[in-house]
Amino acid sequence: SKVVQAWVPALATGLSQAAFFGVLAALFFYGSLLIASGEASFESMFMVMFIMFMMAAGLGQFAQGATDQQQAAQAVSRILGVLDRKSALGPDNVSGARPPEAAGRVEFRNVAFAYPT
Repeated sequence: SKVVQAWVPALATGLSQAAFFGVLAALFFYGSLLIASGEASFESMFMVMFIMFMMAAGLGQFAQGATDQQQAAQAVSRILGVLDRKSALGPDNVSGARPPEAAGRVEFRNVAFAYPT
C-alpha cells in the first residue's frame, strides 16, 4: 500500500511534465508553420507560448500541492489517533505509592549540543 502511495504522486508528476513538454513541442511546431505561412508573427507566437508555460507551471504546482495535502491529512489522522487514545495509567488516579520526598542534584558534564545539518 505504501508502494502504491509512492507511485501515485510520482506518476502524476511524470504525466504533468510529459504533458507540459508535449504541448510545448506541439506549439513550437504549429507556431513555426504559422510564422512560415505569414499568418502569425514571431512575437505573437511566443506570447502564446509564454501563456501556455505559465498555465502548465500552475498546474504542476497544483499537482505537487495535492500530494502534500494528502500527506498532511494522513499526519493529522495519526496525531488525532494518539490524542484520542485512553491512558492505561489513569492520569487522574491519585492512589498508589509515592516517595516521601524527592531531593537530589543533577549535574551535566561534557555535554555538547549542535543542530543537525
